[in-house]
Amino acid sequence: MPELPDVEVFRLVVEDTCLDRRVHRGMVSDPALLAGISKEKLEAAVQGAAVQSAKRHGKHLFIGLGEAGWLELHFGMTGFLQFFPDSRGASSHERFRLEFNDSSRLVYDCQRKLGQIGLIQDIESLVRRKGLGPDPCAESMDSERFASMLSKKRGSVKSALMDQSFLAGIGNVYADEILLAAGLHPRTKVQILGRQDSVRLYETMQSTISEAVRRGADPEQMPDFLVAQRGKDGKCPRCGGPLEKITVSSRSTYFCPHCQGEG
Repeated sequence: MPELPDVEVFRLVVEDTCLDRRVHRGMVSDPALLAGISKEKLEAAVQGAAVQSAKRHGKHLFIGLGEAGWLELHFGMTGFLQFFPDSRGASSHERFRLEFNDSSRLVYDCQRKLGQIGLIQDIESLVRRKGLGPDPCAESMDSERFASMLSKKRGSVKSALMDQSFLAGIGNVYADEILLAAGLHPRTKVQILGRQDSVRLYETMQSTISEAVRRGADPEQMPDFLVAQRGKDGKCPRCGGPLEKITVSSRSTYFCPHCQGEG
C-alpha cells in the first residue's frame, strides 16, 4: 500500500512534470473510484484548468487546479501515478487521466480499485472530515510536539505510528522500517518511552522518510532497508540476522530480535 514516502514521490512527479500544463480534458475510466462527484462533473471541472501546485497530507495527494479546486487522490492498496510526455505508452490499469494541451498525460493507475478520486475546494476541511492527524513532515511538526503527542497515547508504539488520527501517512511497512532504525520492538508500550526516546523516534522517522523519498520509495533501490527483506527467510539489513514475523494491531510485522529486543 502506498504510504507517505510513496505519495511524496508522486507529488514530486506532478511538481516536476505537470506544473503550468493546461488540461485539454480529463477522462474517468472507472467512476466507481469517484467520491462526492460524478464522472461528468469532474471531467467538465478540470477541462481548461492549469496545474498550479501539488500538495500532500499523509497518504492523500492534492493537485491544485486554480478555480476548479483541488484534485484529491488516494491510492488505496495498489494505486500510483505515471506521467507520459506524449501520446505513446499506456498504463496497465488506468482509472483516470489528465490529458494536457501538448499531448502529455498524467495517469492514475489502480489495479485493485481501492483508491479514491475527488474534487475539493479546501484541503483542511477534508483533513478534519476524515479525522486525520498532522503530517509528520509538516512545518508545524517538530520533536517537542511529537513527544508531547506521543505522551498522550497508550498501547504499542507500532500501533501509535499507524494511527492516522494521531499522525497521517505512516502505515504498516514504514512503521516497521522506523522502529528497526530506532531499535525499538514493535510491541514496546508507549507509556515506557521517555522524552529522549520519543525525540529519537521522531528524528529516526524523519530521516527514514527522507531517505526513502530520496531513493524514490523503490524497494529495489533500498537494499539496506527492511522493506527489501520482508517475507520468508528475510535478513536484518543492519546485523544480517534472521527477521521474525509477529502480528501487531492485526498487521503482519517484521522485526529483528537482535537489534530490537524480544519485546
